Amino acid sequence: MQYSRLTNRVAAGAYYARRRNRLMTAIIDDEASPAWGTIVFPANPSDTATIGINGTTITFVTGTPSGSQVEIGADLPTTLAAILAYIGANPIAGVNVSGSGNGLLVYSTALADTSVTLAASAATVSSANLVKQRVNARIPL
Repeated sequence: MQYSRLTNRVAAGAYYARRRNRLMTAIIDDEASPAWGTIVFPANPSDTATIGINGTTITFVTGTPSGSQVEIGADLPTTLAAILAYIGANPIAGVNVSGSGNGLLVYSTALADTSVTLAASAATVSSANLVKQRVNARIPL
């Protein structure tokens, strides 16, 4: 059945163009988007647990916070809200941070900046540094 479609020149040209486009693509680093990483908490952090974002260390405490400390909430969403409030009041150079589910999404303010570091004692980080986004793009001929 495919042979009858290819006898029409327009249909044959479109078929081979689609085939070439599928074959001429690759997964590449996106240099035009911010690099990103995640910090995921399996549970509410314990007292003195820490996270590090671009050299800034934030410590979780059960009492009244001071300096670069955040009070542990009754549950994880409350604690994440406290972290975001702290970062909103004390911005970290080179990054933006948002909350999502049971973790934090950290992305660079500069395009494809992978120099930003992540660390955590009571959470899982996606990698030690932010990573570039990966996209499926056409390979130049």
